[in-house]
Amino acid sequence: MPIRILVYGETATEWSIRLGRLAGIEFKINITSSLLLILIFSSTLCLTSMHSTLLATLVICAAFAYVPVHEVGRSLIAGRLGKETESITLLPLR
Repeated sequence: MPIRILVYGETATEWSIRLGRLAGIEFKINITSSLLLILIFSSTLCLTSMHSTLLATLVICAAFAYVPVHEVGRSLIAGRLGKETESITLLPLR
């Protein structure tokens, strides 16, 4: 039976955009991730300079980029143990 890694439930995939496939695993990202980045960008822009705003947004993107790497590792280990991962949906908050 394939494993679907999902944080909140099946409704999370309705608001998701397909990013592609890696190692046979479909990757999706929830649309609210973009909204979260826009919120962070606009709120820091109001308080600081453009340079600080871009740096803060870049740090958030780098931290968020770690999650797919981590999930691919988990999925590959699950594959070695005989479990199949069908898709991974990335959400901004848990």
